[in-house]
Amino acid sequence: MRELIEKARNSPIKHYVDYDKMLTMLERIANYDENTNERINPQAFQSSLMLLMYQLEKLEKNES
Repeated sequence: MRELIEKARNSPIKHYVDYDKMLTMLERIANYDENTNERINPQAFQSSLMLLMYQLEKLEKNES
């Protein structure tokens, strides 16, 4: 997922998402500790990731 985020960050679709925030969310999800009060929203991360995947696929189709 990190690779996908970095790929999107360096592409023409870079203005769609806050990439630093996405990477922070990825780290929080990957290192989640249920014993903390830290709140995370995996659905928000998933929605952003799906948007990136869709936009990258669309971009790659237009380039071919």
